[in-house]
Amino acid sequence: MTTYALLMLWTGLCGSDEGATRVDAVSSEVHLHAPATPATPATPATPATPATPATPATPASPGAPATGDDGSPPQDPAFGDPFAAPGSAGEPYPAPAPAPAPAPASEPGASSATTAGGTSAQTAPPQQPSAAQGGARVGAPQPLPAPPAAAAASTIKDRPWRGMGYFTASLSLAGPLAGEAPAKGNVLSLGGGLEAGVRVHELFAVGMGLQAQPHAFNESYVEFGNDLLIFESRPTLVTWDFVAARVFIPVRGSVQPFGLVSGGIASFELFPVDSDRIGGHVRAGAGIDYWMAPTVSLEVGLEYRAVFLSETVGHMGQLRTGVVVHW
Repeated sequence: MTTYALLMLWTGLCGSDEGATRVDAVSSEVHLHAPATPATPATPATPATPATPATPATPASPGAPATGDDGSPPQDPAFGDPFAAPGSAGEPYPAPAPAPAPAPASEPGASSATTAGGTSAQTAPPQQPSAAQGGARVGAPQPLPAPPAAAAASTIKDRPWRGMGYFTASLSLAGPLAGEAPAKGNVLSLGGGLEAGVRVHELFAVGMGLQAQPHAFNESYVEFGNDLLIFESRPTLVTWDFVAARVFIPVRGSVQPFGLVSGGIASFELFPVDSDRIGGHVRAGAGIDYWMAPTVSLEVGLEYRAVFLSETVGHMGQLRTGVVVHW
């Protein structure tokens, strides 16, 4: 009886070793012929794991099917164990063959070319320069353009443009100050005038003008038979400015002060015939130009006028205002 038990134990040990060897051989063969996974980078080979010594199997009962080391039924040698760890029999895990890199997706602006072998090769689109190289990303905010070159200081005007020519239409309120008749008037009257000239410089202008206004009111009595006749005279003072010079103060803004000096002929008629009714005059004053538009200004000034007629001198003062058109 003891001899039979030892014989069965020896037979089980030999069978278990032979089955484990077949399973390891089949498992290694399956792993060696397994297809390589594409696009998976190669992993370094793992060191071989020493083989686990076979565990003695328990003696099988008579008539029971043979089992493996872990108690599972034996497998057919044609099929390997799908759950066996690689390298369990001592061989290294085979590295998969490297797969060709996939062709990059075509991008806008990319071109393709055919190689000598017939395969199509993609040509990368031109790269946009980076910000460090002076470029910018598409859609990114663009930098401001370079500022214009500085203008020469000699070309920059320190005062605004005031035009070259001017024309003035004015109204004046004048009255006598002192003197003797007929040069001195005796009424406060409203008159008008015209003046035109050229601004020969930003600060200096020369022109000519004409002004007329009632000068006096006189009554004279003449006996005609038994009747007494009354004669009334209302002479009009007409002044011709042959030269009217203006000097402007160089200030900026819409208000510009100026000074005025003029002189010419004075008469009691527009075209005098009698030499006793013709003389001369001198005018001086100051005022301001208020610029309402780039070519239009309002002129206001106070003036003094001296009139010389029939060896008499009359002194007058007047307030004058007018509209000036510049071009």
